[in-house]
Amino acid sequence: VAPQLRLPSSDLLAQTISRLTRVEVFTEEIEAVKLSDMMMPCVLVLFEDSNARSRAIIVMDLRAACILGAAVTGATPPAVRTSILNQTIGADTLQGCEQILQNAAAVVSVRSSQHALKLRSVNVVRAVFPKLQSLYARREIERSDYEIAVATYGQGLMTIIAT
Repeated sequence: VAPQLRLPSSDLLAQTISRLTRVEVFTEEIEAVKLSDMMMPCVLVLFEDSNARSRAIIVMDLRAACILGAAVTGATPPAVRTSILNQTIGADTLQGCEQILQNAAAVVSVRSSQHALKLRSVNVVRAVFPKLQSLYARREIERSDYEIAVATYGQGLMTIIAT
């Protein structure tokens, strides 16, 4: 069965992210990540098509969200490390992360359409819930997992899953 979404390559994702950042962001496709309580809290992003139908989610561990948001805002490495250690994400960092995710929507599209998806919502999730577990159980053809890294900030995990 062919996947319903076109998921971005690591290089395309890095190019898309780098358009908005003040530092170089590296991405690498990795083996499918297993969802666990260790990934919580995380940032959950919902994307929809032009008919307002949910088509994809992006899940980022807090490290990836802080790294990407800080890459846009220009936060200092100690501020990023403090956010990660305290398991918090500031409003400005989350807004920077959201800017990147809006651009990321342009590189995830429905195969039966030429239209890119649009961002519906961005939420901080504190605990694993059943629907998220079922989405993470999807076959690798319906998802892509990435490591996101910035030299001075560290690295985190991002998963894009077709819904």
